Amino acid sequence: VVDAPLIGLTSDSAGMHYSERRNSECMNVAFVGRMARQKRPEAFILVARALEQGNPGKFHFIMHGNGDMDAFSDMMIKRYGLEEVIERRALDAPVAQTYRDADALLISSINEGITLTSIEAISAGVPVISANVGSQETLIPPKGLCRRMTSNFVHDAKSALSHILNNEEDRRKLWESELARLQKFSELETAEAYFKKMLKEWHD
Repeated sequence: VVDAPLIGLTSDSAGMHYSERRNSECMNVAFVGRMARQKRPEAFILVARALEQGNPGKFHFIMHGNGDMDAFSDMMIKRYGLEEVIERRALDAPVAQTYRDADALLISSINEGITLTSIEAISAGVPVISANVGSQETLIPPKGLCRRMTSNFVHDAKSALSHILNNEEDRRKLWESELARLQKFSELETAEAYFKKMLKEWHD
């Protein structure tokens, strides 16, 4: 068994810098991905609802993406009165801007391997809080992982986000831990390099 990631990464972190919060009074939490069952957008919305109930006006949420659960997600947002709390962004909007606006990326997926969005967010200086699915623990330390079941995920995400809302140093430490894991992961031979080597060996 060979572990060769499908992406090209670099262990050089010179260009990676922590993203400071732009607004100390309100934290921006992002969802980036398809509005599909696998991504469990309804869990993200339930976290937004729980945080707005407990910390009104302290969080702003960005849902970046489209998919077959668009109508259902919009219905939930309207049902819970979160139109002013959750901002929808379509797939044609620049995802780089969403990472620039975000103070945390929340991954609510019910199933994953290792998400590219985790790598993108960490590279943009944004800490990640994720459901403990697939191999997310490769990049996300225990303090950034939430239990998989929806009710547990909502509870854990609410707790983690509420904590870093008032503890900026811990938000930074979470990102630093994730960056260290990303650097270690990036040292693996990429799938592209592995297959080039393998095909060359076959050819020779």
